[in-house]
Order: sequence, then structure tokens, then C-alpha cells
Amino acid sequence: MNTPYAVVFDPRSRCYYLNGANLWYQAKDPLGTWSNISSPPAAIREVVPPDTSTYDQVEGPPPEVLTATVPTELIATDGPPRYAPLVGDELLYLANTESDVVLEVSTQYLYVLISGRWFRGPSMDGPWTFVRGDKLPASFRQVPLDSPKGNILASVAGTDQAEDAIADSEIPQTSAIQRSDQGFEVTYDGDPEFVPIEGTDLQYAVNTDAEVILADGRYYACDQGVWYISDDPEGPWSVSDTRPLGVDDIPPSCPVYDVRYVYIYDSTPDVVYVGYLPGYLGCYPYYGTVVYGTGYHYGSWRSRRHYYPRRFTWGFHARYNPWLSRWSFGASYSSGFLRVGTRWRSGSQVAPSSARSKWFGPGGYRRPLVAQDMTLLRTRPGRTRPRVSDGLPANLYSRTENVARVDRSADRIRIRSIAPRITRPARVPDDVFAGKDGKVYRREPKGTWQVRSGAKWKPTNLPTPPRTTPFPATPPPGVQEEVSHPSARHSRPEVSPRRNGPAVEHRAPQRDNPPERPAPPAERPAPPAERPTPPSEQPTPGDLEKEYRARERSDHGDNSDAPQTERPAPRELEPQSPKEHESERERSRQDSRENSRPNRNR
Repeated sequence: MNTPYAVVFDPRSRCYYLNGANLWYQAKDPLGTWSNISSPPAAIREVVPPDTSTYDQVEGPPPEVLTATVPTELIATDGPPRYAPLVGDELLYLANTESDVVLEVSTQYLYVLISGRWFRGPSMDGPWTFVRGDKLPASFRQVPLDSPKGNILASVAGTDQAEDAIADSEIPQTSAIQRSDQGFEVTYDGDPEFVPIEGTDLQYAVNTDAEVILADGRYYACDQGVWYISDDPEGPWSVSDTRPLGVDDIPPSCPVYDVRYVYIYDSTPDVVYVGYLPGYLGCYPYYGTVVYGTGYHYGSWRSRRHYYPRRFTWGFHARYNPWLSRWSFGASYSSGFLRVGTRWRSGSQVAPSSARSKWFGPGGYRRPLVAQDMTLLRTRPGRTRPRVSDGLPANLYSRTENVARVDRSADRIRIRSIAPRITRPARVPDDVFAGKDGKVYRREPKGTWQVRSGAKWKPTNLPTPPRTTPFPATPPPGVQEEVSHPSARHSRPEVSPRRNGPAVEHRAPQRDNPPERPAPPAERPAPPAERPTPPSEQPTPGDLEKEYRARERSDHGDNSDAPQTERPAPRELEPQSPKEHESERERSRQDSRENSRPNRNR
């Protein structure tokens, strides 16, 4: 019952028979091994009539049948494995497969990318162990973007493609839903059945394909990125302007975990402003990369009358395309009636667009756009008739079944961030600075400066900071020295490199204090003779105007107008010890990308 294939057990011969199109298989155990036979016994043929369709007929040698009882990925090659160079003599890739398989030459380890997750094994037979995207060998970051495996850079932490994918996963899709919408319905297999959600006071319905939650005596349902509410599990349902309390505590092991990523931003008497993050569709940030699905196997609902499958996060060859910023699902292998993955239909066989997606969650499936050499396409190919599987808009609110409930004429609102930036209180002016000379300064709205003197502020003129040379001609690896005018050198930090560690910043002392501080006398004595003579020039407060502009940009979340002369782009230095200064270089590259990347409206 729990397989899409025709499998029949004969109690007399104690054998199992598998049929598909023009092929028959036989096995003593349903787990295999399966052997091809010309025809089954007559009694079995009476149970399974001949398949007269022409679509599923198998031509050529019968394929080998493998049995699995848990969600499984199949990596199929077109003939014996054939490897090609990827990164010099460090990495090779499996060229005759649609899967992402990389061989590290120095260790002979195989790395396989599945649903955005890396697994490593000594051979194709395993054993396989999970490897996080930020723990991969450094050579993975050197994969050329224009290579056949340039797509894997989105699954390698620290690359531009991975950071862009994470940024995309934080951008919500929003819409205004009409409160008058009452077209949502829920169908149960019998009476509604609810089970507790671990770690919460919530319960969810198990005998329906809808996502229904019981919270505080009321029923909430999430459908296509919209929350509904009702006093009865069978409705009627109305658009809700609140989410169930405790929804953010739903664990990823729960089948309705995805509803955590559907939000309600605001409401009016006519519309409710809603939105969802890509997590609702199964895309989650994870240690510097994005992965598809939670990795949990959610049990489906089965009865004699209905079968409600839950979202599968495994076994459908999910791959991320960094050029199109989308996940797709494919079939790793297909031979007649035997398919691993999903079957892409066309023409009259296509299900109605309004049918609720079951296997792939609310977002549904998207066909992979693959070139003839099995690589992901960088751009959408031109075609006169769009594929039905690709014709569905990526935005749920733009799909045909949602047109009736979306209010296109509603005023747009400024969407509040899900995780708001930590800012200073608005009532406290952010205009006070500590100078390097030990004094406190304040900037006036007109651009003038004041210095704190006792309990009062007095006008002052800040000295113009001398021009600096950010990088010397031959700096030590990982160290950026700052050269200034000799007269102000005593007030600037001194940078001293260490051979076995990162650079440490030291500040020159202003005075030599004695080893023990004596108790203060009744009268302040004259300075001791051994105290060094103070410098002729007083320490400068530093470039407070620069700090003010930097604080302004930080408060507004904008770095695009930063003058290039104020913060030159870091220059990559050729290190002598890559491991020793790897973290320092990564921070420099990340700062450079953040300043050059255009702002996103998140």
C-alpha cells in the first residue's frame, strides 16, 4: 500500500512480484534483491492487468531495482564515473551526472551536495558523514564561477554567492489580503484529530492536508502565506490579524514548522498586511549557507479513504541556483515506469494550478533548468511556450488562486523588519564623543563642536587631522600600519605584529605611573623630579567629524555614501602563512563586499 509501484505478494510461492509497463521482477524479500522475469504466474497476472500505455514502456536492458524504506537520494551516472578538473590539481568533479559530486585529490574524499548540505565519504560506498558549509576545505572557495560546478559556491560559506543567498532568505514577500475573503476551507478525514506540538501549548491537525493549529481554544490555519481564524475546526474561516501565541516556539521536527515564517505586519478595517520569508517555502540559513528543508521525515496520514502526504525535504534532488535565486527539484534517474524524484508532466496531464501542493509545501515544485551538459542554467532560456512547472510565479500572492483575496489597490506600508536592528534610544541625542585627548566633545546640529568644561559646554575648534597613508609599501602579513605626522604620533595607537598570532593594537602610555599608587596627601605635592617632561603639544581629540559621519551611516543603515578617501577598500596582501591570517583576511573581504554591495529593501 505504501509504494507507488505495483507490488504483489504470493503466499503460496512466498515471492514478491513487481510490475511496471512491460517489465516484471521477482524477489524473495521486498527489500531485494529483485531479478527480472519474462512473465509472472497466472494468478498474479489476474491481480495486475497488462499496462497498455506507451508512455511507461522500457526500451533496452531492464534497469536494476533498489529498495529503500526511508527518504533516499540516488546519484546516477551516465556510464562509469568520469572525473574532470575543477580547481587545478586539488579538486575534481563527477562530469557524467546531474548531481554535485566533488573529489578532493589530496585526501581522496568524495563530497556530495544534497539539498544544500555536504556529505563526505572515502568512496561511493560510504560511510557518509555530514560536513557544514563553513568547515569545507579552503580549495572549495576557489571553484571558478563560470565552471560547470559554479553553482556549488552558494553552499560554500564565505563566498559572495552564499552571502547573497542568505540575504535573499531574509527578504519577505508581502501583500494586502482582503478581510472579506472567506474562500478558504478545510477538509478532514473523519472527525478532526489534533496532537500536541512538543515544547508548546499548541496542537495541530493530523488528518488533513491543511495546516491547522489549536491555540487558546481557537483554531488558526495558514494557507498560501495567509493566516485564518475560526471558532470551529471546520470553519467558517476569516482572515486573521493575529498569529497564534507560541507559534515561534514550534520545533523543526513538527510538520507545521513552516508557518513560523508567515507574519502579520499591520491591519486596517479592510485589509490585513501579511508576508512570508523563504523559510515558509523551505529555504533556511545554516552556518553561512542556505539549505532546503529541515531534514526531518514527517509522517504522512494514511487511512482506507485518504492519503495526506507531508512535505518531503529529502529525496527529490533539491538544488539551489545562485543565478536565478531559486530551488528546483529534479529526477536523478528515470527509465520508463521507474523514476527517482518526481515526474514532470505537460499538456493535458497537468493538474489545476489551484491544487494545493502536498509533497513540496506551499511553494510547490519547480522544474530544474539544466543545460545539455547537465549544468544549471545561468539565465532563463528563451522559449515560445513556457513550461507549466516554471510558469507559476515564485511569489505566492501573485498566483492565480490568490488573485481574488489580494487587494491590489491597498496602500503600501513600510514593512517592519522581523529582526529589528538594535539601535540607541531615539530620545537620547547621539552627538557626544570621547576624544583621544581624554576630553568629551559634542557636535551641534549646525556642524560646530563643543567641549565639556566642568558642568558646562564651551565652543571649540577641532584640529584638522593629518593625512595618513593607509598601507605602507611592504607591510607584514595581516598588519595594516598607519603613518601620521610625527607631532601627533604619540596620540595614535601603535600596531605591533606578532609572528604566531594576529596583530595586536597597543596604545602608547600618556605618562609613566609609579608601580604603586600612594595615598593622596592633604596637599598635592609638586610633580616628582623623575616624571618625564610633558610634550610640547597637547594630544589631539582625533578625527571626530569622521566618527560622526560613520555613526550617522550606522544609525540609518546606509554605507553607500561613504567617501572613498575616508575608508579605502582593503588591499589583499599575499600572506606567508594562510592559516595564521585567514580570519583577518575574511573580515577584510567581508567589509569590502558590504560597502560595495547595493542596499536591499528588506
